[in-house]
Amino acid sequence: MLYESRSLRLDCADGIATLRIDSPDGNVLTLELLRDVGRAIEAARRARAVDVLTIRGARPNVFLVGPDRDELDGLTDPESRRAFARAGQDVLHRLQSLSPKIVTVALIDGECCDGGLELALACDYRLAVARPETRLGFDFAADGTLPCWGATQRLPQLVGPRTAMKLLTHDRAISARMAKKVGLVDHAFGPRPQKTELWWFLAAVQDGERRPRRRPWWSRLTDHCALLQSTLFGPALHRWAEDQARRRMIETMRRGWRYGPAEGFAAERTAFADFSRSSGLSTRRRQRDQAREWSDAASFQRLGVTRLDDTGARLAVAVLVAGASVVIGDDFDKSSLRRELVRAVDDGWLTVIEAEQRASRVSWSSDFDDCDAVLLTGNDSEQAQAVCDLDMRLCANVVLITTATEIDVSSLARPALMPERIVGLHFAAESVEILASPWTDGSAPARTFRWLERCGERPFVAEMPTVQVEPVAA
Repeated sequence: MLYESRSLRLDCADGIATLRIDSPDGNVLTLELLRDVGRAIEAARRARAVDVLTIRGARPNVFLVGPDRDELDGLTDPESRRAFARAGQDVLHRLQSLSPKIVTVALIDGECCDGGLELALACDYRLAVARPETRLGFDFAADGTLPCWGATQRLPQLVGPRTAMKLLTHDRAISARMAKKVGLVDHAFGPRPQKTELWWFLAAVQDGERRPRRRPWWSRLTDHCALLQSTLFGPALHRWAEDQARRRMIETMRRGWRYGPAEGFAAERTAFADFSRSSGLSTRRRQRDQAREWSDAASFQRLGVTRLDDTGARLAVAVLVAGASVVIGDDFDKSSLRRELVRAVDDGWLTVIEAEQRASRVSWSSDFDDCDAVLLTGNDSEQAQAVCDLDMRLCANVVLITTATEIDVSSLARPALMPERIVGLHFAAESVEILASPWTDGSAPARTFRWLERCGERPFVAEMPTVQVEPVAA
């Protein structure tokens, strides 16, 4: 044992040190946890027998997210925000400075966003477990803040400024295999061979057979500062002229690319210190609070889809990605299901073999009696009729999930015999909102939330209605 604290543990075997992070706050990268990581880094540096340092979550499906939003709310003046940014940059600089004496590897299994991904970028290598819960990306701008621990400087050096700008400004998480495709991670593999793949990779690193990957030569041809100013930075600043958060990220990235990392890190600290974070309960914080609250909720294992339109095909493939089986109520257009499966393969959520295997879990029937939940698709009038029909004939434990856009959930639930099992979904750019009626049972949103998480989505539940109106039974 090299180091141990309340939130992490560092041990060593055969020259490979493993830092397992298990924070009681759900692996949210607070400043206290980051400083604890810094003490573990110093312990690894002093140990003479360590060749490789692996950083991972102590539990499956959990890596790191952050910074902590409550902690950010407490930074009320520029000096405190500047000190916060400098403290995090110092720790990650020490992690990066372990090379070449100690090679660092981040094993990403679970959500790795914002501060967690900034920590992974400071490592020499990044490995990712390809499961739906493993998502990599940034949503700083959508959350009303800016990166401050090196994302705007390390990310362009790794994947190139064009890809880096997409990842930073589009607020969209990507899969492990897509991260491998764009150069964000060095190796991606499934959950089953995880242990074997990890040890083979670490053995190759110890033997000096691996080197950090470089971007292809053809992608570096357009890296000249003057060319990037006219083709990338200038147009991006014009596009985001009204979005101060994205403008500051682009300007920070441009300064670091032009004048070097030291200037870039300083610009990042200044931008974070000067930028006032938007107040209020953010969607991401609400999502994380709900994930912690509903950690024991059971997900759906078998879902029905009433109609195979575009939304129905997308949801059916989401069911398959999550490892569940799906019953489709009509075979109107099977080609839409095939198109969505191809898209899931292109986006890295499934391999070709996995897509073929998951397709065998599709059955075609209008009988949803053995389903845990039924997803209502089609136009709004069709969904209203389906709510009445399914509510009368399905057993009470089957959740009805509507995707209606013009009719609110309360209007659909009011005439039902069992309105407590009816919830709705609203699809936004990067998240899925779960809508509840005044009569919705707490278990229905919780199970829907867990299923969407397994699909690789970022769900959150809208505030429960406070007006209690007695439903009118049909």
